[in-house]
Amino acid sequence: MKALLITLLSAILLTSCASQSDVLPKIKQGMTYKEFRKVLTSEPANSEMLQYGMIYKYNLHKPFVGNQPFYFAFNNEGELVSYYMDKNEYNNSQARGLAIAGQMQQQNISDKQLKLERAKLLQQGNNKQVVCKRGIGFQKGSIVCQ
Repeated sequence: MKALLITLLSAILLTSCASQSDVLPKIKQGMTYKEFRKVLTSEPANSEMLQYGMIYKYNLHKPFVGNQPFYFAFNNEGELVSYYMDKNEYNNSQARGLAIAGQMQQQNISDKQLKLERAKLLQQGNNKQVVCKRGIGFQKGSIVCQ
């Protein structure tokens, strides 16, 4: 179930992001926002209006690296002034992803240990079975939810 959820989430994220190799070579300083949108057809992940113009954030996908946050700054005349990839934001995002993956792996290990403990109890002849919030618990002579 977890693998299916991760696969679906990955598919959604990948289809919603443009590829760097397709997009970045076509983007040039001085191009208009209309020209820019012909190259980058997806909606920005975020936008911010400032005194001097607009900043648009796009998550561009790079194979074997993942999504990288790019910021594109347009002046009040609608011309692209500059753009950059925010390495700190990318590194923080990767660190959060690794932390979540570690937690999921730890949970998976805990679930496996719980199943092993239940199997041991069954082998020892404990036959009282109850359904708990987290699963099935066994203990001789009493009901235990783990």
